[in-house]
Amino acid sequence: LSNAAVFSGSNYLVIPRYGTPTGYFTVATWLYQTTNTGQQMIVGFADGTGGVGGMSIYLADGKPAVYVYEAETDASSGYARASAISINTWTYVVWKISPYGPYGKAQACVSVNSDAFTCGNLGYNIRSTSSDMTVGANGNINMFYQGRIDELGIWSRTWSPADVALGYNSGAGRAFPF
Repeated sequence: LSNAAVFSGSNYLVIPRYGTPTGYFTVATWLYQTTNTGQQMIVGFADGTGGVGGMSIYLADGKPAVYVYEAETDASSGYARASAISINTWTYVVWKISPYGPYGKAQACVSVNSDAFTCGNLGYNIRSTSSDMTVGANGNINMFYQGRIDELGIWSRTWSPADVALGYNSGAGRAFPF
């Protein structure tokens, strides 16, 4: 965790034309947030132009959350974990997204420090885009993250509790790949 990217609340990273993952996938990272107020983006998939939609992996007042935007109908839906993560301490957060959860819509699940996943249904499916991926801000370049992000990874499958425990490594972390 010594080489973490530092986000001051005004800087961010862009990975051009990454595209929005639409199948089963997992986002895992170590976070050291310095404030837990407002919406702070971890990873965003949107072109910022109001295209076909997008998805956000973020913190809502410190609570790990997922947000899906459907541009054609100008509708959105989200899920947030019930409790916030601590500030000024390293926390391991894993988001797993299933495109076909209950009711035929996407489902988001969150694990913090290798605890059991908590899940919620998203009201919409995730649309494929050829958008940029942003880290530390959303596609409209706001919702800035404040703190450090390390060992950020995206996998094209959902993780099991055993996968989460392996990455968490009893709080010591584990460098990718593992």
